[in-house]
Amino acid sequence: AGEEMRARLEVAGKRAQWEQISAAAAERYEYGARFGAPEALERAVTLYRDRALPMYPELSQEWAVTQNNLGLVLQMQGERTDGEAGLALLARSVEAYEAALRVYTEANSPFQWGSTQNDLGNALTFQAARTGGEAGLALLARAVAAHEAALRVRTEATSPVDWAMTQNNLGNVLQTQGKRTGGEAGLALLARAVEAYEAALRVYTEANSPVQWAKAKQNLGNALLQQGNSICCDAGMPFLVRAAEAHEAALRVHSATTSPVDWAAEQFNLGNALQALGARTNGEAGLALLARSAEAFEAALRVFSGSGATYYAEQVKKSLRATTFLTQWHAP
Repeated sequence: AGEEMRARLEVAGKRAQWEQISAAAAERYEYGARFGAPEALERAVTLYRDRALPMYPELSQEWAVTQNNLGLVLQMQGERTDGEAGLALLARSVEAYEAALRVYTEANSPFQWGSTQNDLGNALTFQAARTGGEAGLALLARAVAAHEAALRVRTEATSPVDWAMTQNNLGNVLQTQGKRTGGEAGLALLARAVEAYEAALRVYTEANSPVQWAKAKQNLGNALLQQGNSICCDAGMPFLVRAAEAHEAALRVHSATTSPVDWAAEQFNLGNALQALGARTNGEAGLALLARSAEAFEAALRVFSGSGATYYAEQVKKSLRATTFLTQWHAP
C-alpha cells in the first residue's frame, strides 16, 4: 500500500508541476499576444518545448496538449516576424498541430480534434498569405479542408461560440483565395467570405463577446475592402464605405493602452479602407480621406515599430508610402 501511495503521489506531483509550467507559459503567451513583447513569446516557447513537452511520453494526452499550445505560440511569432524567419516559424507551428492530431481523432476526442483542426487551418492560412504560386494555393486548400473538418464537430446548435470562431477563420481563407483568384470567381469567393463573417456575427455581439466581435468586424471590413477594390468606379464605393464603418466599429473595442497590437492592426485596416475611398473621391473630400488614412497608418506604425512586429511594420510602411503618393497626385 505504501508503494502504491508513493506512486500516486509521484504521478500527482508530476502532473501539478506540468500544469504549473503550462500555466506560466500560457501567461507569457497572453502577455506577448496583447502587448507585442517578443521576449514573452520566446519564453513561452521555451517553457512549452524544453520544460513541459519532455515530461510526458510521445503520443500521451499531455504531450498532445503541449504540442497544440506550442503551435499557438509559434503561430503568433510567425505572424509577427518578417521574411523567411516568419515562414519557418509558421511551418513549425503547423508541425506542432499535426503532432497533436496524431493523438486527437474525430472519434475519440472530437472537442480537441475540432479545436486543433481550427488552429491548423489558421496557421496554414498565414503560411499561404506569404507563399506564392501553386504552393500557396495548395496551402489554402489545406486550410479550407481543416476548417471544414472542424465545422463537422463545431456546430451552431451544439457549440455556437466555437462554430462562430471557425466560421470567422474560414472567412479568412476564402478571402485570401478570392484575392488570389481574381475575376468573377474571386468575387464569388469574397462574397462567401463575407457570408462566413456575417454568420460569426450572428453569435458574437459587441456586448457579450467584444473581442471576438471586433475581430470578426475587422475581417468583414477587410473582405468588403477587397470586394470594393475589385469592382470598378462608383459600383465599388458602397463596399469601401461599409469596410471603413466595420473597422471604425472594431476600434470601439480595442484601445492603444489595453490591447495595443490589436488596436494598431485595426488602425492599419482602417487606413487601407480610407486610402481606397480617398483614391476614388475627388477634390477636398478625397484629400481629407487620405489625410485620415495617413494618420491611421502613422498610429499603427508607432505600435508595430516598438513591439518587434517587423512583418506588420513593413506592411504599414508600404501603405503609408502609397497614401503619400496619392495625396501628392490629388493635390491641386
